Amino acid sequence: MQFKILTLTLALSFFAFGRAADTPDDANSTSIEPPSQAELDLGPILTFDDHAGERDTIICDTTSASPTRSELEGLVALIRTKGPWMRCMNTNKHGSRCTQQFSYKGAAVSMCGPTFRMVCQEVANDLLRIRDRCQWYDRNGGWKAGGRVQYNADGKRTELH
Repeated sequence: MQFKILTLTLALSFFAFGRAADTPDDANSTSIEPPSQAELDLGPILTFDDHAGERDTIICDTTSASPTRSELEGLVALIRTKGPWMRCMNTNKHGSRCTQQFSYKGAAVSMCGPTFRMVCQEVANDLLRIRDRCQWYDRNGGWKAGGRVQYNADGKRTELH
């Protein structure tokens, strides 16, 4: 009985105070770090409510060189392991204006356009939307999908390549 109470107490302590400190320097720290200046410059975080729906445009760019469905789904699984609140950010203000976020085998996802950030789980959801709308069967390579989700007129988008 005492073991169960101790376990419950430790579990509650973990959730109430967060994980243990990584180094002795932050052992007494209870504050949350403010966002970096780079994050502040990106503006508000896009959420599903901000970009989902009629304002979105899914543009299919599927070719024989596009990722296979299993590569795309592996990429989605990789993103989902990162936790529900991890932020993905496009910080590239020059050239292609794209920042690659994740890759898995022959699939990669980038965020492009003006600098912005969004919860990475939304990026994973967008990849599934591209899969559902844009996949086609290539006789030599199986099911493939490629394309992008355009969020609004200013060019913010997620690209599967």
